[in-house]
Amino acid sequence: VNPGATITYTITYGNVGLGEARNVVIVETLPPGLTYVDGSASNGGVYVPAGRTITWTRATLAAKTTEQTVTFEAQVSAAMLEGGVITNSSLTIDSDEETPAQSQVTPETTTVNDQKGPQLSGQIPAPGAEHVPQETLIQLHVTDAGTGVDYGNNTVRIYVEGDLVYDGSAETDPNEYDSTLAPDQLVRGICRRTGTPADYTFTFLRVGKFGYEQDVTVRVTAADLDVNLLNDADGVELLFHDY
Repeated sequence: VNPGATITYTITYGNVGLGEARNVVIVETLPPGLTYVDGSASNGGVYVPAGRTITWTRATLAAKTTEQTVTFEAQVSAAMLEGGVITNSSLTIDSDEETPAQSQVTPETTTVNDQKGPQLSGQIPAPGAEHVPQETLIQLHVTDAGTGVDYGNNTVRIYVEGDLVYDGSAETDPNEYDSTLAPDQLVRGICRRTGTPADYTFTFLRVGKFGYEQDVTVRVTAADLDVNLLNDADGVELLFHDY
């Protein structure tokens, strides 16, 4: 499901014993990541916000009665943009004849889709920086706490002054992209990739110097393994000033 989606949960219960069950109480506690939808509990279920519980009561349940159901709806937190797993397992069923039957509950697991693209951070030089040495290296982090950054497959590309200095789908050596021999490029050098899909660091060292008083533009495109893009298809532009 996607963040913000509404899920309908069904609790199935019964009495497999030989005698009638009296004062049956079913209590469901919502796990983190879910918000109860007001008025959605069937069969008179009552929601208590303080404990995040929904309670159903039934005066009697005949012997050998099975496939009884109650339902409720809950909304997945819109904040779960980076995906995750919600496990709904806190349910007890009690009656005068039995202690709470928590051990008989089958957990319900819901996978929330990753819908947040990678983020850019830790740029060196910082965006807008001035008085940067002409021989500066360029470093940045591409992070994704969801499925992780997909550095290959034509996703992570870094351009400096319009020249391609890193292409994850065409690394010239493992974890490295060499543009020193690229024809028709003014900006050339070695860009190295380190880290993990959750946090890749890209470090570019140019052959030669940037120009005196040059404004330098760095553009980054990236996607995660669920093909969520960094900001948009055009990526993110950074600018620093070389003096």
